[in-house]
Amino acid sequence: MFPHLSPSELKATADPTDAAEEPVRRAQKMEALGRVAIGVAHDFNNLLTVINGYAELVAEDLEGAPARELVLRIRSAGERGAALTRQLLTFAHTGARGDGATDVNAVLLGLAPVLTRLIGRGSTVAVAPGPDLWPVAVDPAGVEQVLLNLVSNARDAMPDGGRVSIETTNVGPGDPAGPGDQGHVLLTVADTGTGMTREVLERSGEPFFTTKDPVPWPGLGLGTVFGVVRAAGGRVEISRAPGQGSVFRVYLPRAGSAPRS
Repeated sequence: MFPHLSPSELKATADPTDAAEEPVRRAQKMEALGRVAIGVAHDFNNLLTVINGYAELVAEDLEGAPARELVLRIRSAGERGAALTRQLLTFAHTGARGDGATDVNAVLLGLAPVLTRLIGRGSTVAVAPGPDLWPVAVDPAGVEQVLLNLVSNARDAMPDGGRVSIETTNVGPGDPAGPGDQGHVLLTVADTGTGMTREVLERSGEPFFTTKDPVPWPGLGLGTVFGVVRAAGGRVEISRAPGQGSVFRVYLPRAGSAPRS
């Protein structure tokens, strides 16, 4: 097991020169992907604006008609596309940063029915919200994306079913378990799945990376999680052992204490 590792902290050890240059290469790669994401997101958003606008106009004209339901489905699909655009911008460090105070427990409990459906039959989701949880400096939509992507990742790691445990707790300044000298809310998502190899762990934060069979749109996956948390000034730690499941520890800065870049 390699406890408390994040993709940004993993380095090759065979060659000291390669080990020193790897973070630079990775940063350059992620920056390039971010620039691509920005362009795609803005172009996609322009198309969605047109689609959603016309769908709204048609829905108004079809008030009371059976076809109105079909138009509303088109609009709903457009809204989901807008949510994907926000994911792209989040990964690119340009959007979805929360300036207010979000109650992670409220988001978690509100999303619990969705997470239960997402995990599917044969698996269970156990939620344990911590008491007196601090608000965090992350947009509610960002917290939702973190939860959805972590649970989706857990589902894929448990093809024969299993259990996902989600817990929240406060980590005070100076706490040895915390990432620094400021208060954080710790969101822990653990599964009983297959775990990850070192190679998969190294690439887990990349957008569009998947270990599943080729799919037309693998999505941003855990890249969204790292993007949201990084934009907020937080940190993600991963503990894993092949065949023994994975544990994701997400540290979200307490509202009012997060340094912003």
